[in-house]
Amino acid sequence: MKDTLGTGISILPMLQRAIDAEDGRFFDGESHNDGVELSSSQTLVPRPIRPLPRSGPSGSPQRSPSQAVASAPPEDPTPPSSNAAASEPASEPPTSKPVVSTPPEDLTSPSKAARSEPPAYQQGVSEASRNKARSKARRAAHRKLGANARVPAVNYRLRHTPALRSAGPSVIPADLNAAQLPAASGRWVGKRLRPSRATPWTLAECKAAGFRVFPWNGRDPHAIVDKDDRGIVFLVGHPNDDSWPQVASAAEEAITQARLRGEEKKLFKSDQLSHRRGRFFALASGVSHGGGQTRPGNLVHSTKVRALLDEVLGDPSVQRIAGFQSSAFAYYAPKIYRDYASNLEALYVHDPQLQINFPHSIFPAITINFGPETVTLDHTDPANVAYGMCLLTSGGNYDPTKGGHLILFDLGLVIEFPPGATIMLPSSILRHGNCPIQGGERRISISQYCAGGLFRWVKYGFQTSDSLEARKGGKDLKRKLEGDDEGRTKEALNLFSKVSELSSTLGATMDDDPSRLTPPPQPIQVPLTRYHALPSGNLGWSTHYSSIHASPGKRVRSSSPSFEPHAWEDTPAAHHSVDVTDSAPWLDPAYAEHLDATMVAPRPRRATDNPLKCWIPDRDSFVAEDMRWDGRGEYTEELCPMCGLHEAKIRCEDCEGGQLLCSGCTVAGHRQNSLHRVKAWNKTFFEKITLKDLGLRIQLGHRVGEGCSNPKVAYGDDFVVVHVNGVHEVAVDFCNCETAQLSFVQLLRHRWYPATVSQPKSAATFAVLKHFHLLTFESKASCFEFYHALTRLSDNTGIPKIKDRYSAFMRMVREYRHIKMLKRSGRGHDPAGAAGTAAGELAVLCPACPQPGLNLPSGWQNEPPEKRWIYRLFLGIDANFRLKRKHVSNSIVDPALGDGMSYFVKRDEFINFLNTFGTLVIQDPSTCSNHKAVDAERSAKGLAATGVGTIDCARHDVKRPQSVGDLQRSERLSHLSPSESPSESIELVVSYDIACQWSIHIWKRMEKYPRRLHLDAEGRQHIVFLVPKFHLPAHIMACQTVFSFNYNWGVGRTDGEAPERGWSHINPVATSTREMGPGSRQDTLDDHFGDWNWKKTTLMGVSLLRKIQNAVAERSEQVFRYHQLEQGLDEAGEGEVRAWKIELEEWLQDHTLTLDAVRRELAVQDAKDLAHGNAYILHETVSASQFMTMGLDLEEHQRRLGIDAGELTSHSTDYQNTRIQVRRNVLRRKIDAWIEIQHLYMPALSLHRSKNTSDQDEMPEKIPLMLPSSLKRQLPCDVRLQEMEWRLRKSQANDALDELREGLRLQAYLYIDKDRFQRGQHHNTRSRNIIDRVKVKIKAASLKYRVVRVALGHLAGILSGTSSWEVSFPVLAEADISQLSGDGSQSEGHRSVSWIWSRLGDGSQLANNQGMKDALRIEFCKSKARADRWSEEVQLLLEEMRRVLQFFESMAVKWDRRPAAMCFVSKDSASVEALRAYAARQASQYRRMRGHCQHIWRFVPEYVALGLDVEDVIPPELNGHDDGE
Repeated sequence: MKDTLGTGISILPMLQRAIDAEDGRFFDGESHNDGVELSSSQTLVPRPIRPLPRSGPSGSPQRSPSQAVASAPPEDPTPPSSNAAASEPASEPPTSKPVVSTPPEDLTSPSKAARSEPPAYQQGVSEASRNKARSKARRAAHRKLGANARVPAVNYRLRHTPALRSAGPSVIPADLNAAQLPAASGRWVGKRLRPSRATPWTLAECKAAGFRVFPWNGRDPHAIVDKDDRGIVFLVGHPNDDSWPQVASAAEEAITQARLRGEEKKLFKSDQLSHRRGRFFALASGVSHGGGQTRPGNLVHSTKVRALLDEVLGDPSVQRIAGFQSSAFAYYAPKIYRDYASNLEALYVHDPQLQINFPHSIFPAITINFGPETVTLDHTDPANVAYGMCLLTSGGNYDPTKGGHLILFDLGLVIEFPPGATIMLPSSILRHGNCPIQGGERRISISQYCAGGLFRWVKYGFQTSDSLEARKGGKDLKRKLEGDDEGRTKEALNLFSKVSELSSTLGATMDDDPSRLTPPPQPIQVPLTRYHALPSGNLGWSTHYSSIHASPGKRVRSSSPSFEPHAWEDTPAAHHSVDVTDSAPWLDPAYAEHLDATMVAPRPRRATDNPLKCWIPDRDSFVAEDMRWDGRGEYTEELCPMCGLHEAKIRCEDCEGGQLLCSGCTVAGHRQNSLHRVKAWNKTFFEKITLKDLGLRIQLGHRVGEGCSNPKVAYGDDFVVVHVNGVHEVAVDFCNCETAQLSFVQLLRHRWYPATVSQPKSAATFAVLKHFHLLTFESKASCFEFYHALTRLSDNTGIPKIKDRYSAFMRMVREYRHIKMLKRSGRGHDPAGAAGTAAGELAVLCPACPQPGLNLPSGWQNEPPEKRWIYRLFLGIDANFRLKRKHVSNSIVDPALGDGMSYFVKRDEFINFLNTFGTLVIQDPSTCSNHKAVDAERSAKGLAATGVGTIDCARHDVKRPQSVGDLQRSERLSHLSPSESPSESIELVVSYDIACQWSIHIWKRMEKYPRRLHLDAEGRQHIVFLVPKFHLPAHIMACQTVFSFNYNWGVGRTDGEAPERGWSHINPVATSTREMGPGSRQDTLDDHFGDWNWKKTTLMGVSLLRKIQNAVAERSEQVFRYHQLEQGLDEAGEGEVRAWKIELEEWLQDHTLTLDAVRRELAVQDAKDLAHGNAYILHETVSASQFMTMGLDLEEHQRRLGIDAGELTSHSTDYQNTRIQVRRNVLRRKIDAWIEIQHLYMPALSLHRSKNTSDQDEMPEKIPLMLPSSLKRQLPCDVRLQEMEWRLRKSQANDALDELREGLRLQAYLYIDKDRFQRGQHHNTRSRNIIDRVKVKIKAASLKYRVVRVALGHLAGILSGTSSWEVSFPVLAEADISQLSGDGSQSEGHRSVSWIWSRLGDGSQLANNQGMKDALRIEFCKSKARADRWSEEVQLLLEEMRRVLQFFESMAVKWDRRPAAMCFVSKDSASVEALRAYAARQASQYRRMRGHCQHIWRFVPEYVALGLDVEDVIPPELNGHDDGE
């Protein structure tokens, strides 16, 4: 594949097809951490690529918005550093310092901040200092913002793809010891060396100095080796491609034109023309680190310079050169290549905002030396990796024998360097330069490299050397990481490949062309990446590798086990097919087609891939260090370091450091940490004591450290406090002076929650209560488990008796939950307090549901019916029989604290309602399926409640206020009657598993209920009863239509299953709540329901965004499918279709003809022509139209006979063979007679057949009839015959489709009959035989259509006016031969109909087939319903988004207006301030939630209006690894 750009990074085809090249989504590498475990063999790191320009109509570069973001730095570039010039290898950036990629200036504008005038304290500071400060500020701003560009994701994987010219390079020995080359300490970078002179060395000067000139043709590879056979410099040449000179020339032209435009626009600065490497223009791009930078980043240029550079990097020739350089690097230096890949992969995972230049090159940086005379002084590139390689490719029109040579000063070599050739050398440690070229000549070069500072940054744990040394023990760690210079040198030298190793690896078995190579016959490691949705809503992926055999087209050669397999893209070979799916059945067939281009080998495994194995050798150290804590450690002083007077023997377990103090100093230091755990050293070991034992007393009612004039010891002086670190016994003194508050108030102000309000002896900290509160929401841990975990934390031996406060702790938890609900609902700001709480007031409302007074627009009640449906309230009713409650306690002993205030209805009122009305409502037997929910009487032995029934928001899965009640036995109708009357104007859609039974006589039952539960008189016109989609198939067929969400207007894509999803959250608490009393259970469930609602509220922004993303795409698809079906059925006829038009108000009509009607028309036309004397009749009894009709009939007979004859086997009976032979004899006689007539109408065939006598030996079914559509162009034919066949063929195609549809309908019916009624082997076998015969007819009809379509295609190329025939007769694929109702693989809402059911065309039998008419009418209605539901869903989601924003604002305003008063707390200034502060915080919280939703929905209006791709609506910030939701 000669157009391949070379590789180094592979893009998975499956991923590439999913990403738009113009504006793709960016997936962070660290999104793997959202719960997806990667394969241990290799981590896929999606990398951002620098966007490249596209050419517009005028040839000028164009950039998409995403590209503009990625490459729009501030106008003024970062000032260059002293080492920032470019050279031929150009290993260091010539103009810019690295920073991360810059967002556009209108986004918080870090560049504007950097360009602003200096502040007052910087006046008088030098310009250089201000530039440095600006650069630092700009980099800090960019790091804060991150990369805003939405660029394609790239699969960063190693891949070797050399395309070189021979089995191995020839060797050029050099008198050199590589270990003595100048590398800096640590061997990360080279040493900086000054040029020996200010002018380049000429060729004559080099010869005079004794340098050896090596003539090179720029093609054949050579390796320059040191004394130890290590390849130091490689003269690579160029790919085995005769067109390579054109590639190099095109690249040189692109670079030259860019330079001329830059000079014209004065884009180049003086330091970009003259630098320490010479006088020529140079620009660098990519990732770098060095020159005093605090972290790696992308090189930054001005906007115009960046655009110019991007244009060059986007040139295909430059891209191919870059890819070949990377391939050559992998080929000749595989060890160094793998080291690059390992370090860069770690870097890109840690810093995913870094942008690379090319997706097919491993090098992070590139320099374009624009020339016009790129001639460098003698120099090294010290900032490069010391042991790394720099790839150089030259270009221009210079004479390589007279100038442009590469001078290797340390080797005494001068190498001819022809244009288009590539050389690889360690530019950081090897001094090199160029000879001048002749006057009037041009020379440019392209170099790729890697900064050594990047590898040092990775090795030091992603920090600088100074940061590492500043840490405690950092210097020792640095020495350990680096080792000594001798060891580092040896390690680096081992990465250089010896030529003997390369020769054994690259020595190939040559094919016919000795310049071609073939790859090793090793298995190919193919990555399988699986994508799936994460809980956060992002896209996650996991990858593993599977070995499959290489294509046989890649011929076998000898190979070394130590060398990885290659992908040989520029080397042609004879390809053979291989079914890779046999050995890898998971492999995507489309991916297998690209197998040769995606050979991937996983990187070598490292020990760190399994951190547990790395830890095992050091576990003894962990044991020793943990045991060290049991002694005094470093703190062995006898005296206290604080006072120096007393013995230091007390250690605090909760203070950091483990310092030992005396008793007095310990008590003094813990007056604000009175619940810390302490131990005392008894000369042998530490034993537990308490701060109370040391004399610490806690004074309440005063500030910390203040005493009380009249303290009152707590009752019994054995006060117990439950905290997150255990259960503590403390000494508490209450205030009893003139300013004393009540005892429980003093505890509350100390942030301890009292167990009682009178003489409290125990309390729990607010910290432990909040800790348990959140823990039980997430893990559903019981209070018993949590409390006993705390007791074991206090003492795990069971020897000391810890005071039992379990019951008190349970009580405090209940009270804490309740006061939190009161506080968050605003009861603390209401003078009426808790007693004035209205029914359901403590419930968390759904912000997306219609809430009158909060999120509905003014005048919504007056909207016409066709618009008012978007204000419908969707309710879902269901029961949960897992939430039982045993006969434990009663409501007198265990009352509910929030009875009726939130989700549960008031218990007494509910029981009274059941006692009063339960017997009045007579429950009829079920008229639908045997619904257990209605009829089954569940056992209630030992149970006070068999479960709960709830009413939820059916679209958002949020519990409604006053919507939960206990059940007795089954779901009786009286249990699930309305508990609240909604607004009279709101329409209701009620979803219930047994809505078909529950809705029967609902209005009669309502008349028996109290007036407060009645709907308005017209209520029955504003309520729709439906059955959830998952439960609907269990109902009878009549219910599946009447109660379906799919076929009812104004419900969108609601499924009604929301309550079922909510049960998975609450079911884990069933085991603990069934043992509780009625009040405790009700309070616990209310609390969990409230937390569920709040979580749904906080995730509402992302949830609605994901829904509308899917809804818009599905709306477009289903509306298109509907209009396609409508357009096809429009051709079906004017009789029944007119009735459909009246019913659905959307129908057109047209008149079509059958094949028989066409034949009649032709016969009538013959009669008219005969009467007028111009009939086309050449036979006495057969007219031309009859002749054509007979030919089509014979063709059909041939086709049927061929199918029947094909079923004969060697075991067929004589009778079967005889029947086929008789049919053949009859058919041959008919064909022979017809051919005689054919020779009259088509005389040219007589001579043609006389020359071809092979037809006489053919079977009759295989004799070519040679109708006009099958004639070759050179055989003449009357155009009238062609026109007749065209008309007949069109009708024949429609007949074939009719036969195909009829066969499919019959097959569907037979399958239903078999599944429902056929039992036993005999009946099932008989049914299968009938179905098989129908399948044969379906196959025959499809074959007939395909044959006819081929004939139409031939005729369309001859006749005029047939251009649109392909629209009327599409290609019939196997996937198109499907049932009208689908194959069951798609749900009703997502199902698409094959075109054969929408394209009736000429010859439709709709008017004559009642069954077909009914089937199509049903499918038409279903298709319209699908289109309508998705359109409604989009409208509902837009309205819900509007309601959410208005709800949050209304709640914020509501909190702004809360009165600052309380009925049970004195109105002192501190209380008033607290009331105002909490109200302000709540208002701010709702406004921030509103702002967040507005921000992430900012693309929605345009997305809905234009119907963009599904990725376009998701903001970039939600695609990163840190999903804030």
